[in-house]
Amino acid sequence: MKTLNLYLAIIIFISNINSSSAIIYYATRAGNFTDQMWSTTSKTGKPVTTVPGQTDSIVIDYAINLDIDLVIHMTGILIINETGSLTSTTKSLEIKNGGALEVYGTLQVYNFTLDNSSNIVIAEGVTVTVYNDFTNKNNTDGVTFDGFLDVQGDYYNGNKSVIGGCGQISIAGSFYNWGTAFETSGQEGTGPFSIICNGVLPINLVDYKIKCTKSGTYLEWSTASETNNNYFSIEKSIDLKSWKTVSTLSGAINSNKVRNYSFIDTESNDVNTYYRIKQTDLDGKFDYFDMLCTTCKLNNNKLDFIGLSASENMIKLIITTDGLEPVLLTITDLNGTKKVTKEINPVKGENIINIESPTQRGLYVVNMIQNEKSSSKRLYIN
Repeated sequence: MKTLNLYLAIIIFISNINSSSAIIYYATRAGNFTDQMWSTTSKTGKPVTTVPGQTDSIVIDYAINLDIDLVIHMTGILIINETGSLTSTTKSLEIKNGGALEVYGTLQVYNFTLDNSSNIVIAEGVTVTVYNDFTNKNNTDGVTFDGFLDVQGDYYNGNKSVIGGCGQISIAGSFYNWGTAFETSGQEGTGPFSIICNGVLPINLVDYKIKCTKSGTYLEWSTASETNNNYFSIEKSIDLKSWKTVSTLSGAINSNKVRNYSFIDTESNDVNTYYRIKQTDLDGKFDYFDMLCTTCKLNNNKLDFIGLSASENMIKLIITTDGLEPVLLTITDLNGTKKVTKEINPVKGENIINIESPTQRGLYVVNMIQNEKSSSKRLYIN
């Protein structure tokens, strides 16, 4: 469809050349807009000494820095293809009096103004960034936004102006939607605010997974875009009936960049445990990601002696652990010689263990190891 639009545009402009002075200009390389790098034959053609005018046709396939305030009107059209970009943080773009704009690549300008039946197409997946104000003046109805319009200043959509398509508009400053945008109208106030086509999802989730680590259950997810996203809630259950919120993370509100999120649950899960993430919009609407399940037994949260005593031929130990992995008990003399070795399979919490005592009197070290955690006590045997 993009190629067809381009072909149709070129056919129209070639016919316009017969009745006016309009010329098709192709960028032949990256550079400033006012550089002498424009060809009137193709993007690989020989550059001419002139630069495009307001009523000319402009085709961009390279990264162009906009170093002037640019106006396109009447027979003029600006086409930014997928590999092209037109960017500036200080210069503005105005399309007016029947001028046209098609964006399949990147457009970033200071102010962006549409006036008097401008013909505008912002393709799906495209982001247009306006560093200051966006203005769609009264009675401009040839506007189709299927992409993302990021307005970092004020937004004005005038009376009887129509923005069609199915995209989204993010507004940081004041907004006046007196015309119609995505079949909504009448909104005004102060941002942040978003106008969203009903077919646009608030979250574009690109990655979502769970894994068990030494520190606990680790959840991570990534979003490619967010619209009106207020926060995420991480919920947990062991029976799929009772859910508790274990953490809340703030969303980006509006974003068109990949953002990464993560949460770690340090509580040991000795049975199958289910997690789900709830995403809540600024207006209170919410949705859930799919459930994920894991069993994550933490072996090193706690390992300690509670009691230790010795009697004839027997040593009594009371230990506590949060883990269920085997515990290796050793008794060594002060020279480091192992006298007794025993492996036990503990239960969570307190464990009472009887172990054979060394036959010789003296000072010994009782040591226990569970995975990478260890604890030791000294014991004198009479």
